Amino acid sequence: MQDALKVGLGGMVGASLRYALSFMFSAPFATLCCNLLGAFLLAYILTKYQRALFFGTGVLGAFTTFSTFSAEVITLPLSYACSYVVITLIGGALASWSGIKLAGVVDD
Repeated sequence: MQDALKVGLGGMVGASLRYALSFMFSAPFATLCCNLLGAFLLAYILTKYQRALFFGTGVLGAFTTFSTFSAEVITLPLSYACSYVVITLIGGALASWSGIKLAGVVDD
């Protein structure tokens, strides 16, 4: 029960942060920012802490969004959609790699 509470409270925080970011940036840039920042932070946190229910599963699980990304891809013109997919996939991989590397540097 305590684990579910951690995830639920974290989810409220993450969803609220994503909602706030949507007012700062327009779609699809807001979603791209959420997903890239989320990939970086999740990789960093999970490298340092094996069990991160509040921040990892809760906050970042709700902050990042594959469903909004998918919906935006199918509504964009084809050339923009292809660019958006490539930037998200490569950017997400690079953001995750950077988070892992930074976590290792901070430990040293």
